[in-house]
Amino acid sequence: FHLSGMKSAPVRRRWRLDMRFAEQFGQLLGDRAAEFFCVHDGYRAPIIARDIVTDADGDQFDRRAGLDLLDDMAQMPFEVFWQKVGNTKRPAWVGSGKDPAKTRSLRDRWENPDNKEASKVRFYYLDEKNQLKAIEEYQGYKIIDVIQPRQEQATAGRVPVLLAKNQGTEAKPSYLYSFAVAEVVNGQVQNFMEMDLFANNDTYRNILDTLVGEVKSLDYSNDEYAGSFWFGEGLNRQQRLSVFDNKNWDLIDQELGAQRSQFDSALRVRAVFTGEKRKGAFVLTNSEIEYHDLQGGAVLSTSMERYTFFPDSLMTALYNPLTIIDSRDATTKLPALFTTETSGLSRGVKMLVPVFAKDGTAVELVSPARLRFKSSAGCRPLDTPVFEGVQGAHSFDYFCGNKILRVKLSY
Repeated sequence: FHLSGMKSAPVRRRWRLDMRFAEQFGQLLGDRAAEFFCVHDGYRAPIIARDIVTDADGDQFDRRAGLDLLDDMAQMPFEVFWQKVGNTKRPAWVGSGKDPAKTRSLRDRWENPDNKEASKVRFYYLDEKNQLKAIEEYQGYKIIDVIQPRQEQATAGRVPVLLAKNQGTEAKPSYLYSFAVAEVVNGQVQNFMEMDLFANNDTYRNILDTLVGEVKSLDYSNDEYAGSFWFGEGLNRQQRLSVFDNKNWDLIDQELGAQRSQFDSALRVRAVFTGEKRKGAFVLTNSEIEYHDLQGGAVLSTSMERYTFFPDSLMTALYNPLTIIDSRDATTKLPALFTTETSGLSRGVKMLVPVFAKDGTAVELVSPARLRFKSSAGCRPLDTPVFEGVQGAHSFDYFCGNKILRVKLSY
């Protein structure tokens, strides 16, 4: 499936912050680090879904039920979304697998005794009886990904999805696709809406073979995330970035390259931020950290200070996104990257923040002293930042014996 026809303009499934990797990496470095897990095969180790059930409140896995690794019906990623099913919420995800509703005929049992079946991308979920169910298509559109839900969607158990339909025929398929969005609730596709964002445009776009992440919101609201973004190798050592804003229904598609393109290349889009006033992305290259202003087109860079032979995938995983209160503009937040205190890349927490002029132009990428701090004796950092909700951005917590200290972040 492909995202096609995206219009180039000045821009949901899924980098997930998991600090457990930090401890594992620390055993190698004598310290710890942070890691993200992504949804697509090859970047998120799958587990096999069969007998997973939820607690009565529908918010957690029931530890009494296990994962049957011998059942290859569907691969389940480590991160799932919660769909309302009856009076509870059950796990749901998009991934490759077989059709759980398939019934085998006598002829099929004779000709296919091993029950071999080609895997297809489907929307999988558990019903009220903890049976695996799947939805493959709706009105000719195939479900190809989950869009990062808004807070209201997550609370109601509505899972937003992206759908695609080939513009050709079965005999002569096209490289272009039409797209739609919808929500899945109680195993039913609802609020289906075709999108005309790609009308009269013939730009080819493949998203199935890309990495995917969540867009951080720069607006003050209950939503920590604003949608999803997809990225992958583009032309001339660039990264092709596509962003879908689940709140404003905006689509941004750009090629992001290294600022020193003759010597460097873009390796990965590490984070994307969108809001009413600002839109930007952090891109990691072989030696630089760059902030790309997706509205004004400015590119800011600073050295990654990478004095090691550890692989690119490891180094890029140590830089994590968060938002910071803008002390000069109360209507929006600042995008930022940080390294944890336990990562070993610096003494204490280190943050990178773009500086904006009064007219909104990005002018400099800095690591200010007021955003560098280290825990004192008797305290240890809780490396995952805390989202403060409608009144704030992200904060850091420190466990200090019998109390937890919270540090609010502003610049």
